[in-house]
Amino acid sequence: MANMRSPLGPSPDKAKTPTSVTTPILTTPTSGDTPTPVMQRSSPKKTGSLSLFYRKVYQMSYLRIKDLCERLRLEHDTIQKVWTCFEHCLVCFPDMMKDRNIDQLIMCSIYIVAKVINNNNNNNNNNNNISL
Repeated sequence: MANMRSPLGPSPDKAKTPTSVTTPILTTPTSGDTPTPVMQRSSPKKTGSLSLFYRKVYQMSYLRIKDLCERLRLEHDTIQKVWTCFEHCLVCFPDMMKDRNIDQLIMCSIYIVAKVINNNNNNNNNNNNISL
C-alpha cells in the first residue's frame, strides 16, 4: 500500500513549487494614445508532462496553420480566425479528435472560415446591388 502512487501526482511535500510568470497586459488607450504595457502577475507556469504535451500540440498546430495559410495567401486577419476556430474545436470538442489527425481539424477550420468569409462577402455584395 505504501508503494502505490496517487493518480493526482506526487504528494505536496515532494511537489516542486512552480515559478510564477509575469506577462505584459495592454491597457486600453484613454485619449487616443497607444496602449501601454502593464505588468500583471499571471498563474504559475505549469511544468507537468500533460502541460508539456498541450504546449507542443499548440505550437505544432500554430506552425502548421501559419504555414498552410501563408501558402494559400490568406490575410493575417483570416489566419487569426482560423486559429480561433481551431482552438475552440480543440478545447470545447475534444471528442472530435478521436480517430482523426490534427491536420484534418486544421483543414476543416480553414474550410469553415473560408466559407463563412465568402458567404459574408457574397451577402454584402448582394445587399449593395439591391435597390428598394
